[in-house]
Amino acid sequence: MLMAQLFLHSFSLFFSTRSSPSFPLLSPIPGGSPSRLIFSPRLPYAHTVSDKAEKKEKPKAPKKEKKPAEPPDMLQPRQLIAAHSGKQYLVEHILGKGGFGEVYQVSLYKHPERKFAMKVEQNALDGKENTMLRLKVEIYVFEQMAQCKTFDHTHFVKMHDKGITAKFKYYVMDVIWASLKQICQETLANKPLSPHTIMHIARQTLKSIRQLHELGFLHRDIKWHNFAVGLPPKDSTIYMLDFGIARPYREKNGNVRVAREKVQFLGTVKYASVRSMNNEDQGRRDDLESWVYMMLELYHPANLMFFMRHKEIPEIRKHKEILMENPQSLFDRGSLTMPRVYVHIIAEIEKMKYADEPTYAAIESILDTYTLREKINMSLTLDWKGKWEVEEKKRKEVEAKKKEEKRDESRKDDIDPIRGDGRKESKKKDRKKERRKESRKKRKKQSRNDDETLITMEEMLASKMSKVGKKYEEDQDKNASKMSKVGKKYEEDQEKSVVGIAEMEKAQDSKDKDKDKKDKDKKDGDKKEEKASEAAPDKKEPADAKKK
Repeated sequence: MLMAQLFLHSFSLFFSTRSSPSFPLLSPIPGGSPSRLIFSPRLPYAHTVSDKAEKKEKPKAPKKEKKPAEPPDMLQPRQLIAAHSGKQYLVEHILGKGGFGEVYQVSLYKHPERKFAMKVEQNALDGKENTMLRLKVEIYVFEQMAQCKTFDHTHFVKMHDKGITAKFKYYVMDVIWASLKQICQETLANKPLSPHTIMHIARQTLKSIRQLHELGFLHRDIKWHNFAVGLPPKDSTIYMLDFGIARPYREKNGNVRVAREKVQFLGTVKYASVRSMNNEDQGRRDDLESWVYMMLELYHPANLMFFMRHKEIPEIRKHKEILMENPQSLFDRGSLTMPRVYVHIIAEIEKMKYADEPTYAAIESILDTYTLREKINMSLTLDWKGKWEVEEKKRKEVEAKKKEEKRDESRKDDIDPIRGDGRKESKKKDRKKERRKESRKKRKKQSRNDDETLITMEEMLASKMSKVGKKYEEDQDKNASKMSKVGKKYEEDQEKSVVGIAEMEKAQDSKDKDKDKKDKDKKDGDKKEEKASEAAPDKKEPADAKKK
């Protein structure tokens, strides 16, 4: 009906507009909706426009690219690892994670007070063994340290155990605090280091590099990430870590290896030497060059921005060459914030060639003269002394919060979304829940720890062995009783047999005696007969003689 009215009304207005060129007045449709009609003299039809303007669609925001999820940890807390040496290690928590491995704090299961660090590396996948050889190299370096009697272990942790599983390989070493990078940036909140602290770092790290070179290895990845501070009371000692890309630079006869023409780049661009960035074989001087870059960053992070502000590797290499060749000019114009003595140290390192033995003594004497001239008191405590206890307390608080959050999430999952009172609709489910709670309480009472119980293979084997032992003892008792009965019967049978044999022997003796008598009597009869026969012919002879 409405459509018919609209058609008739528009048709009448169309013919009325044929005479006048002006636009017609807008008139509402009788009995229609509160919309208006717009007519054009050129168009023979009408079109409707709603009173409300159409809403413009907002441009959709670009979707944020989701970051790839981090792979799960290879080990989980309270996991028990049985080493080939017979020791069992209990995983406590993760200490750090890198591109080639993970480090966990572990303890001996039988002696939980003894703490260690376990470095884990995933086994090679799809037969690509060359991609995962870093942990093997580290183990080899540790073994060489242990075999060398003259090696100074002051700045190196000790390897206590090693092993391999179906999924990963690992080694166990002394547990340490954190890397120099973590301590400077997180513990000390990027505050400038005191002169005596930074001088301790320079001396100890240089000494560790010298000791590794004397052992016959190049580190090839010197940076403050790979130096760590020990736990109290050894928190004044700095240790060298991560020998994954270390390489022996000497032949078996003691001569330095001939440099390869071209090698693959290994290391970190920020701290890599100019030679390594040119794909040249590295020598001992390259470790010292990386050490210089590390010390410059410790004095001021902006020192490395001279070449790290460039993104392309050729530009970085070019500006590193400028730094190593002209340190004095950069220092004079304020591009380097460091003590002037490092200008002489850089010049000393730049003079060295691939096969040259570094002049460690000259560098150490430069540092000593600077310490004396500036009157640096080396007996003062280091900046991070006493900070470990505070960090350990914070770490435990964070772990407690995480546990509480997990418990809250589990409670939220139990709440009924419709009723919202935390109860289940079915009474059976409530009873099951109560039974579970009661069983958990019983387990907690029985367990040694308040949080969780850990039933190890040892306990299971011990319980099984005890049951087997009891059963074995019972079987032994039964067998003993049976054997005793059998033994008694056997003895009785033996006694009976002995008596029977004696009677048989007597009977046989009596038979033998009777037989002997019979034989004797028969012999005696035969003798008498013989005598009788002998006597009879003598009597017959006279009769014959009479006849003659």
